Amino acid sequence: MLARPAPSSRAPRILLAAAATLLVAPAIAVGCGSTATRADSASTGTGGATVKATGTGGAASATTGSSSQTASSSSTGGAGSGGLGGAAGSGGSAVDAGDAGLPITTILDAGGTPLPGETTCQVVEVTDIPEPDFNHLTPCTPVTYATNPPSGGNHWPIWAAYKIYSEVVPREMYVHDLEHGAIVLTYRCAGACPDVVAALTQVFDSITDPECLTLMGPPARMVLTPDPLLATPIAASAWGATYTATCIDLPSLQAFAIAHYDHGREDFCTDGQDIESMPLCADAGDGG
Repeated sequence: MLARPAPSSRAPRILLAAAATLLVAPAIAVGCGSTATRADSASTGTGGATVKATGTGGAASATTGSSSQTASSSSTGGAGSGGLGGAAGSGGSAVDAGDAGLPITTILDAGGTPLPGETTCQVVEVTDIPEPDFNHLTPCTPVTYATNPPSGGNHWPIWAAYKIYSEVVPREMYVHDLEHGAIVLTYRCAGACPDVVAALTQVFDSITDPECLTLMGPPARMVLTPDPLLATPIAASAWGATYTATCIDLPSLQAFAIAHYDHGREDFCTDGQDIESMPLCADAGDGG
């Protein structure tokens, strides 16, 4: 296929819905050039702790309250690793690895209650993930992805409609959504987990895209789907970035969505195919 332009570096067009309760501050519109989106690589979690890569090879840190973050360069590791790459510990240092072409891993000890089957409440963000191939493959062709959840790669030419699903959206479809600048919220539960779904739905509903609304498209390029291949109960994906969590931490999840929304290779609001009303493959979605 033809080469496509590099991923956009523009700040995302996001309007936080007025009814959202995730943030203490009133709902705000985020436009071009705004620093409220963390487009400058700042990372903020609960408790007010912030670490920021300076972009000049230096290190910057801050730690307040009971939460702390550590950012470091790392590789994404194999599938299922969530890109942890061995970064660990608390503190507040940041190392700018962008010039070296390496991902940046940020670990947040959120201090919440671990979800069933987990022993700690930990949030891990991996950003600046190198871009893999992004070819269109024949629909229903399985793909193995380098990160878990996927953050880019080869995919099917059909993408998923922007909505909340109760059925599993194949990864090979939702990676195409990522390419269009979407945020994909995913979860893995052994049984029913209404609290997890409710939390992800709250983030899903809190973001709208004025341009998509102007074009009579969906309110935002957002997908929420179960994903049984996840290594953690909660995850989120953007093109070139991942979020994984062993607990519910709404502030960090929404911050990730705001920071990485509309950062795909293509700026495309057109809706995709609803796999619940029009299934694509009988046994799709087994790529890892």
